Amino acid sequence: MFDILKILVIILLYLVALALVLLCVILFIPIRYKADAEYHDRFSLEADVRWMGALRFMFSMSRGPSLFIFGKARMSSQEGEQATERHKKKDIEKDDEEIGGKKKTSKSAGDKPTLSQRVEDFNSIDKVGVLREGCRCLARLLKALLPSRLAGRLDLAFADPSVTGMAYGLCCAALYPLGLYESLVVTSNFERDKIAATLRAVGSVTIWSIIWPLVALALSKPVRPIIIAFIFEKGENK
Repeated sequence: MFDILKILVIILLYLVALALVLLCVILFIPIRYKADAEYHDRFSLEADVRWMGALRFMFSMSRGPSLFIFGKARMSSQEGEQATERHKKKDIEKDDEEIGGKKKTSKSAGDKPTLSQRVEDFNSIDKVGVLREGCRCLARLLKALLPSRLAGRLDLAFADPSVTGMAYGLCCAALYPLGLYESLVVTSNFERDKIAATLRAVGSVTIWSIIWPLVALALSKPVRPIIIAFIFEKGENK
């Protein structure tokens, strides 16, 4: 009997270790992306996103989206267009059903509790703290999503030379505080009247770097009462 329990415990530990390894792989192995954008009389965009070599997503404005799993195509641009058409048809049918059922649900919609009713004491919420934590979360997300390599060129050209000069000055003034003056080159052309731009971004992001700012926001002291109120529906009218 003791030997059987020992074997079961060992198997359970192996399963837990395997689950932890898989969780770390999903959370911490980076998702690499590369994007090329260009604007010369028309806008074009090509993006390539890869994860562990097993999953690859490509998007092109001229060819549409493509999905590859373990190197095999799972969705081509034509299939994507057909799926989009099917989704549009379903959305139209849902809209028709919602319009037909609006009269039935309009009476019950007024019974749903508002945010102030769900939170026990809405006036006690630190609204400044909520705004502060939201800005902090947004800054962390932007920091995680920013590319490691960024290169681009912007050629400003307007019909009015004074507007071109003003736009050039504003762009240069914005690039220096952001630290992008070495990556992005801004020029002014007083002989043309059309803007031209090219941009190339290469970077990586992990799922954890996206999840943990949201978790920190939800667990922060100003936001926690709102999350608890929505989960447990405190203060809901009977």
